Amino acid sequence: MHYLICPDSFKGSLSAMEVALAIKEGIEKINNEATFTLLPLADGGEGTMDVLVNALKGEAFEAEACGPLFENRKAPYGIIGDSIVVESASSVGLPLVPKNMRNPLNTSTYGVGLTIKEALAKGKNHIILTIGGSATNDCGIGALAALGVRFLDKNDKEVCPTGKGLGEIENIDISNINPQAKKAKWTILCDVDNLLYGERGAARVFGPQKGATPEIVEILEKNVIHFAEIVKRDFGVDLSKMKHGGAAGGFAAGLSVFFDTEIVSGTDYILDLVDFEKMTKEADCIITGEGRVDSQTLEGKIISGILKYNKPVYVLGGCVTDEGYELINHGAVGVYSISEGHSVEYSMTHTKDLIEKTILKQEGFAL
Repeated sequence: MHYLICPDSFKGSLSAMEVALAIKEGIEKINNEATFTLLPLADGGEGTMDVLVNALKGEAFEAEACGPLFENRKAPYGIIGDSIVVESASSVGLPLVPKNMRNPLNTSTYGVGLTIKEALAKGKNHIILTIGGSATNDCGIGALAALGVRFLDKNDKEVCPTGKGLGEIENIDISNINPQAKKAKWTILCDVDNLLYGERGAARVFGPQKGATPEIVEILEKNVIHFAEIVKRDFGVDLSKMKHGGAAGGFAAGLSVFFDTEIVSGTDYILDLVDFEKMTKEADCIITGEGRVDSQTLEGKIISGILKYNKPVYVLGGCVTDEGYELINHGAVGVYSISEGHSVEYSMTHTKDLIEKTILKQEGFAL
């Protein structure tokens, strides 16, 4: 029996490789003749840079950047051939904001722009940017500000590039935009395909996950619409129907106005990159998983891509909602929650042991 073990990370607990190793160790306890291929994956969110650098034998570096609340911090980036790889979650990810300070009116993608600016100094002409997992809802104006775009209020003063600042923009000055960023080709990896605003937009769907109260969600929605109107007025670009426009609080949408961007599904991009189809042919079954298996899992997450291949697929989740169990109706052989009977806090601090115990409970894994 040959297993292809290809999970995403369990955010806040284990990396994708650590999850894969825990699954392998669990299976070995019930099937000592099993063979394995371990393939840590990501979909454009946390851990994607490591997946790409490892898969393509690139090199990792660190930049002087800042976090989502403008606090100084170092941020990793990768170099793969003529490309730089920047992971937004590494500098502006939600776990970097203390729970009592989570408010996407106050967070910014500025640190991502600083990382890109430093990485571009190495002379590369292609940017691979992963934008999932951010704490932001600023339509990317933070990153754009770090790359020379000036966002001005009614008094011609620069606004603070945050979710709140979006609503204060009256004019946009691109005369000092970073020439290397302008010249580069951008490939932006998204893990969702939501629109910029509306019922399935950035603020309404993802704002609450980032700490937004219902009142803050309405402010963010208004601010995002205001930004889109300014962009349409000054640059003739309509962001309202843009696929992936709502990803990472409108990050992809904002960047697309000013740079040569291609916005793609992170799942599809990475599965093609690692030649996943070839790997599935060598496997008898696939085991995958992510920290939370829910209604969004089928909306561009890595598991949704894996289920398209004609192999038995088992799914493990740090937690699994009722909608997550519906994956059974979309091709999964089994869906299992490792946190059954345990609190969230316990599950997040005992993830490795709970993965192994879940494997041991399922006879199907020992076939």
